Amino acid sequence: MKTHLFYFSATGNSLKIANDLAKELGETRVFSIPKVIHETPDLSAERIGIVFPMYYGGIPNIVKRFIGTITPEPGKYLFAVTSGRDENSPMGALDLARKLFRKKGLDLSAGFFVRMPGNYLLMYDIISKEEQEDRLKEEEARVREIAGKITAGERSIEKGSFLANWLLSGVMHGIASSRFATADKYLRVDEKCTHCGTCEKVCPVRNIRLRDGVPTWLHHCEHCLACLHWCPAGAIQCGKNTAGRTRYRNPRITLEDLT
Repeated sequence: MKTHLFYFSATGNSLKIANDLAKELGETRVFSIPKVIHETPDLSAERIGIVFPMYYGGIPNIVKRFIGTITPEPGKYLFAVTSGRDENSPMGALDLARKLFRKKGLDLSAGFFVRMPGNYLLMYDIISKEEQEDRLKEEEARVREIAGKITAGERSIEKGSFLANWLLSGVMHGIASSRFATADKYLRVDEKCTHCGTCEKVCPVRNIRLRDGVPTWLHHCEHCLACLHWCPAGAIQCGKNTAGRTRYRNPRITLEDLT
């Protein structure tokens, strides 16, 4: 059975999940959501999957927009895979995905959570390289489990606790996501900038332009922090807490894979 996977990824975690899932499922094509959102995506496969990170317990805005633009034929097996840091639950992200599909008269057949190394430097530092490797081995085992459930046609959506869903996914995500587009006002470049243009290249929504070799943000941001993490000089900061924190890029994914 053919599967088409659509992913959104800033530091490579969701792309790693999508690639691993494609290998396990076989007959699978993988598509970048930022690259197909303005086109007519290929929804001809029998199974359609969406892979994305959790943002404040919810769904990135670009993924919401993507779900709003696609119209898979009724009866297809639709599934979502989301990832987060330490919660061991999808909170309300998968339930929100189900609601978005229901608005289109479609049912989300299944939803799964995968724990991955976190990358939200505004709130915490990055785990060690050794811990990252342990987490990625855990991810690969988890993806094999998920692939088995998809192949079996399992219909279930994993959920977090009611309190977590309501407080983080329902309240905080709604407030935070409404401000993501202009959150780039907190991004800045320091004296370490080498004017290499990596930030402009890696931005999934072309929100960065170089002016006299210096990045300028255009206020239609996804708040994914790809520019911050992929800057080879560590010259991009966000707020007051990121200057001394380690950057994260999934070690199995290259800049070229994302651009």
